[in-house]
Amino acid sequence: MDKKNKIAAAVIAAVVLICASIIFIKNTITSQNRIAVIYRGGKVIREINLNSLSEPLEFDLSYDGHTNRVRAEKGKIRMQSADCPDKICVNQGWIDSGAVPIVCLPHKITIEIKGGADKIDAAAGGM
Repeated sequence: MDKKNKIAAAVIAAVVLICASIIFIKNTITSQNRIAVIYRGGKVIREINLNSLSEPLEFDLSYDGHTNRVRAEKGKIRMQSADCPDKICVNQGWIDSGAVPIVCLPHKITIEIKGGADKIDAAAGGM
């Protein structure tokens, strides 16, 4: 291998290493402190650090004789069940970013994820 090829190979290797490092650091930083914030009627009723969960967490939200069951796992959260008539909140499934919140209009409950990188921001190029 001549000198030009060695230099080109070293430059390419350095660029690949730098890009891999940036991706690793960006993913590590943005996945920290992903907090699920649960609101009822616009007021915060509970916050859960989704990154610190070591095992699944399930709990009920009871209000005016109605109940919603929430399930959180590492990095994601969902409305497990609800006694509302349409069950849109349950059918939405898991969320793992702040791109789209879970909303139960009949029970006035909203679940949002704060922190980390929102998928919509990454897709749009803003962070």
